[in-house]
Parts: sequence; C-alpha cells; structure tokens
Amino acid sequence: MDVKTPLIIRELCGQRIQQFINGLDFVLAMNEDNHVFSWGYNHRGQCARHVTAAELYLKPQLISQLNDKNIAYICCGGRHSLALTTDGKAYGWGDNALGQIGCGWGYNIVTKLGHNSHENHYKSLFIELSAIGSGGFGTFCLYFGNHWPNDSDL
Repeated sequence: MDVKTPLIIRELCGQRIQQFINGLDFVLAMNEDNHVFSWGYNHRGQCARHVTAAELYLKPQLISQLNDKNIAYICCGGRHSLALTTDGKAYGWGDNALGQIGCGWGYNIVTKLGHNSHENHYKSLFIELSAIGSGGFGTFCLYFGNHWPNDSDL
C-alpha cells in the first residue's frame, strides 16, 4: 500500500522522538528518554520482535528489553539493528548470516535482548566502544582502547 500524503504515526504521538533510522524494510525510532521503537518487516528479527508467519509489523512498538540499557545511539544495516549504550556496550539483533552482529557466524539473533547466550561476549568485547555504524551487510565500530580485545573477530 503506497502512502501518497504524510500521515501521523499515532503510536509515536507524545513520545518526543529524536531519531529515526531506516533499515532495508524496517524502521527504528528513539525518543528523548532513550527508548527504542521498531516496525516494518521482521523476517530476520531486525525489529526485536517474535518472528511470525506474517513477518510484518505495521505499528511501532517499544523494544522494552532495551529500556534499562541507557541507549545513546541506534543504527540499522539492511536487516540487522544495533544499539550503543552510554558506557560503550553494544547490543545487536536480526540477520547475522555474515556475522554482522559481531558475535560470530550464525543466522538470526532473535532471542531476548540482554538475555541471550551472547550477553557476556557483548559486555567484554564492546566495553569501550565510542561509536557504531552499519551498512547493508556490515557493522563498524570505533574503539579507543590500547588494543582490540583478545579472541575478537569483529
């Protein structure tokens, strides 16, 4: 369905949105309280929602798993998403077929954010990041430590 005139996104009214970020076929938004919302196609888990047969979420929904993470910045690749906290920790979810989430090779990371098997890897690997970015199938980070952490592939 094409939308030919601007429409109000009712679910975001009053949320004081500060940032919109687009992936290939989904959107993330962050408000001034650093809460993150998602909508669009979710067939790789890029919206941090349960993957269903319908795969499409037409309305923004809060990614509540990030509420206590003190998110400072969000970005999207083609079908993966990243969030950076104020203390340098990065969280990623969605398509990981090429290792773009930074936790080794795999397919989709759709388990609950902050409660998956990669939580310790994120904390140790990304503890001092100052910036993150992503493109279609890649992820980039800026690290100000003296050396890259041991056993790290990113």
